[in-house]
Amino acid sequence: MYQGAETPIVFHNFKITKGYIKGRGADTVGQFEIVGQVDSNNQAHFLKQYIGAHSVEYHGTYNKKSIIGHWSMPQHGLSDTFTITRNFEESSGSDSD
Repeated sequence: MYQGAETPIVFHNFKITKGYIKGRGADTVGQFEIVGQVDSNNQAHFLKQYIGAHSVEYHGTYNKKSIIGHWSMPQHGLSDTFTITRNFEESSGSDSD
């Protein structure tokens, strides 16, 4: 969401495995990759890096069904809220990707 408007995102791959977040996808800005972590307090921290462009920082709470929090682009003075609902894979097993 930016300035109250939802921005559709298509994830081609978004996984949380052993506390690590990774994936890729596309939205109205372009294609991106995501890397980050979920800590022992279910706090998610990840970076969305647009291919050949800027990055966006995300911080939120992971509740097994969604990640809800705030995104920011400190270098541009931009921030807002976000919600990612469960359309991603979760595994506590081995990382075979």
